[in-house]
Amino acid sequence: MTFKTLIFCILFSFSLTALAQTIPYTKGRIVISSDGNEHDEDDWAATPMSLALLKAAGLESQLTVYTFSDHTWGSNKEKPGADAQMRESAFMGAKWFGTKKTKFIEAVAAPNYAIIELT
Repeated sequence: MTFKTLIFCILFSFSLTALAQTIPYTKGRIVISSDGNEHDEDDWAATPMSLALLKAAGLESQLTVYTFSDHTWGSNKEKPGADAQMRESAFMGAKWFGTKKTKFIEAVAAPNYAIIELT
């Protein structure tokens, strides 16, 4: 790699971080309700990603409730085993990104509990 290419790459990466957005947060609790339809790969990835973003912003302690699989008509119709993958994504994401006090609720399995915790 030439010196000019290296300098360009460094300057380009700094310009990307200058344009990065932050999570708009001032005070209060954070609640996430995710996946309103059949689970698939984007849901499995988005769950730990949302937790990682909160951790990166130092907001993981403000997340009080995280509901997932929050559709009432069930899962595993298009992708067998998707409910297990969603549970793994949520609970492993919680372990990896330090959300120890957050209540993680599989809403399709406990809809009344999810509603109570969200309100």
